[in-house]
Order: sequence, then C-alpha cells, then structure tokens
Amino acid sequence: MIGGGSGSNTISTSATTYVGVFQAINSTISEDWTSADMPTAGTLSDFYVRLSGTPNSGGGTQSYTIYVRKNGVDAMSVLISENASTGSNTVNSVSFVAGDVLSIRVAPSGTPTGRAVRWTAKYQ
Repeated sequence: MIGGGSGSNTISTSATTYVGVFQAINSTISEDWTSADMPTAGTLSDFYVRLSGTPNSGGGTQSYTIYVRKNGVDAMSVLISENASTGSNTVNSVSFVAGDVLSIRVAPSGTPTGRAVRWTAKYQ
C-alpha cells in the first residue's frame, strides 16, 4: 500500500494543486515538490481518497477531482462531489516501471469548501 496527502492543511478551492506521495505535506502548485520517482516496477490500483469534509459550500455544484499522474500525465481519477467526503476508483489501474514519476493532482470545481485530503492505493 502507498499513500499521502496534505496533512491537516486544506487544498486550494480555486487552483489546481499537488499533494504528497508517501508523505503528508502542504499542497503546492508545483508538481516537482510533491512527486516521487518509483523505485520498482508495479501496478497502482484501488485508489481511495478521503477529504476532511464535504466539498459542498452551497449554491451550485462543488467538487474535487483527484488524479493519479504518471510522468506528468493524468492516468486515473476519483471525483468527490457535493455531500460526499470519500471516493474510490477500483476499476482502473496504472502500470509503472522503475524511474517513472508518480504525482497526485487535485482540481477543484465550483469553488468547493477547502478540505484536507488523504489518499491510499495498492501498489504491487
């Protein structure tokens, strides 16, 4: 199992940010600061995400989409919308070789309430 997140810090409600891989750190607009080089080949699957509360801030639809990225390209995602605080993607998977770069991108939509984010996935 692998995971990471933003610790107790909230993610942006208006800009795309990146959160930690293998660690809980402040989210940042720089993918380089939060990405990790994969040390071994494997497949990432069963991607689970938890927010510290719902994204619903009233009026319209608010959500966060959390993406697994491989070498700077979105590879799979989880959408957490309105009154949900968790989500998962157990259908898709992403294969990595040693040296590929893993990062986690968070994209807000509709000015959601700021929340902390945690994620886990299977890697084998």
